Amino acid sequence: MKCFSTIFFLFISVFAFSQEFVFDYKKFKEVDGLSFSSDATVAKSKIQLTPAKANRRGGVWYGKKKVAISDTFDISFCFKIYQNGGEGKSGKGGEGLALVFHNNEAFNINGNKKEGLGYEGIPNSVAIEFDVQNTEDMGEQHVSIQTRGIQENSHLKEASIAAMKLENINLKDGRVHHVQITYNNPQMIIYIDGKKVLRFPFNIMHHINLDQGKGWVGITASTGNAYSIHELSCFSMKSKPKKIPYTEDREIKQRKQVTVNTRVVKIFVWDDNQEDGDIISVQLNGKWVIQNFTLTKAGDEFEVELEGQQNFLILHAHNLGSIPPNTAGVAILDENGNQQVTMRSNMQVSEALNIQYHKKNKESKKTKVVKEKKERKE
Repeated sequence: MKCFSTIFFLFISVFAFSQEFVFDYKKFKEVDGLSFSSDATVAKSKIQLTPAKANRRGGVWYGKKKVAISDTFDISFCFKIYQNGGEGKSGKGGEGLALVFHNNEAFNINGNKKEGLGYEGIPNSVAIEFDVQNTEDMGEQHVSIQTRGIQENSHLKEASIAAMKLENINLKDGRVHHVQITYNNPQMIIYIDGKKVLRFPFNIMHHINLDQGKGWVGITASTGNAYSIHELSCFSMKSKPKKIPYTEDREIKQRKQVTVNTRVVKIFVWDDNQEDGDIISVQLNGKWVIQNFTLTKAGDEFEVELEGQQNFLILHAHNLGSIPPNTAGVAILDENGNQQVTMRSNMQVSEALNIQYHKKNKESKKTKVVKEKKERKE
């Protein structure tokens, strides 16, 4: 079975699953790793997302790399909204700011101005908004979790999956407010100035497509007819990637991932070269789906239903065969076709394959109209 000249081993970005990722800007004296979009600027150890002028927007993004947001994280930031001017539905001052997660090509993407809080229009995103306006659909100053899945996000009530009015908290009073957000899948808790304002069952991977559980994170703000300075004075995040579920006491290494668009897939395993008596079992998300199977060229096929966005298939070796290590050909079949990889394991290390379920990105009517116009011009 082991023909090393023909087997394509994929040693790509092995996960360090026990490692925590941390960034901490107690003040913005140093801004290494941060990127600013639109009207956002940094001065005197603070970040000004918008000036006190109408119809502005700004954002600050952590741009060094995507961070783990699928399982567990703690985020905190400090902000102040002041120099309120103009006139909105809640008088002077607006519009508010938002903590934004997304997984798009550009990390420092711009959203819409006015009521959009700088995040509206960003596809494949989740925004936790802190809105200071008395809107018709959401009421007084409020916190809301906004998403339209992989479609462009919106500030409207239809995109809200959880919201809470802020009682006895005035976000535009010119004082520094501290926000802490704790996420332990499947639950999110939001605090403002130490007071719990929203607790909600939430799994971010049920809403947007991520890259191995990772995405971009940033804070945005905007102004409309009512305007204020939206200012940040601290921003920190601590996250921990999801551990691969495995019932056996062996080291796990992930070397490859495949992406599918259907929850039900077929998995085919076989001996892709010389049969040498390799015996394997296969786990999917910590559950045995095939046990004590002797690999042959004919192989075996089984159907599984994926549980979430990240699904870990583990090749567990019971022996090394006559030609170590224990190596299997694995094919994942969905409506997009057949994706093949080679996996290998031994008695100390088992290999994992990350099968990512991604929703299909259906084009909006607006996108289709733009494309049709472009095609007619060409």
